[in-house]
Amino acid sequence: MSGPFRIMRYEDQFPVVSTETLNHTLFLGDPTDIAAYQLILSLLAQNSFSDPMLPQPS
Repeated sequence: MSGPFRIMRYEDQFPVVSTETLNHTLFLGDPTDIAAYQLILSLLAQNSFSDPMLPQPS
């Protein structure tokens, strides 16, 4: 997994991941793939909002 991706969620459909490569855009709908990208997004969110200079909650 590398490069930009987007998780698209809809009210009446299952989520879909769109990921871009050099020459293609891939659409992934398998629940295992969706879970992997949701984990990546969660880890990115955790790391982007943390400041190593501040005490972390325990």
